[in-house]
Amino acid sequence: MSQDTMPSFAQEKSDTRPRVLLWVTVVVNCVCLIWLMVGVFMRGMRGCESFVGGAKASCESANGGPSAATVILCWVLVDAILLVVWLVKRRRARLAVPSAK
Repeated sequence: MSQDTMPSFAQEKSDTRPRVLLWVTVVVNCVCLIWLMVGVFMRGMRGCESFVGGAKASCESANGGPSAATVILCWVLVDAILLVVWLVKRRRARLAVPSAK
């Protein structure tokens, strides 16, 4: 093989950029997962059994917090925003680097 066709690993620059957006995405997903698990767990632990009639309905509506569907909707919306930011950032980084042909 000639020198031109052999890959030169020593000449390649290592990718040592900080991956801030990756860690932001991981933290956001962990927070949303914990929020969802705590919300589902707390839904099962209502202390409204001792109330009767309208007081019980009022207690149940005030004690619930956001539903699982609300948490999942917020999770999806935040992940969609992070995806758009990642795509824009990735495209900008790709356009800034000249091709080595």
